[in-house]
Amino acid sequence: MIESLLHKFGVIKFLSQIENSDLDVAFQDSKSEMIEIRDKLKAHLMENVEYYPYNVDLELFNIHYDDGIERQKRQKSMWEDFLNEILTNRHTIAHGNCLESLCSHTEIEHSRIKIEILIYAFVLVLCKFTLPFLTENEVSRHNIDEFFDIGHILDLD
Repeated sequence: MIESLLHKFGVIKFLSQIENSDLDVAFQDSKSEMIEIRDKLKAHLMENVEYYPYNVDLELFNIHYDDGIERQKRQKSMWEDFLNEILTNRHTIAHGNCLESLCSHTEIEHSRIKIEILIYAFVLVLCKFTLPFLTENEVSRHNIDEFFDIGHILDLD
């Protein structure tokens, strides 16, 4: 679901794109490091998406977006495994297959922080890909006001 939403904005394999980045600290089970990266993501977003166009920086978190990842062999990322585990545990509890908690309080707390990291990463990438992209040629050929005037697209004249 996450990947299909971002795919509509041109983001290919979101969960694979954020793998091997600074966000992987979430899988090292150090709560303080997880909180640190979560807070860094949140602060970066709060500071850089207040006004449009957004000024988010994927490189700040060592996220290197690769258009060619679609052609690479499909491998599950750690994030996919994490989400599948969360959903499996939820399913087991929701359908009454297990009456006892499958996770300790610490595991639940770590999962909550990982989910927050994932949400902030989702927003970070979404904001990056909602920026209008103009090549230097397009900028020189078009008046910026004409570019943002969608009347001609909607045929309002």
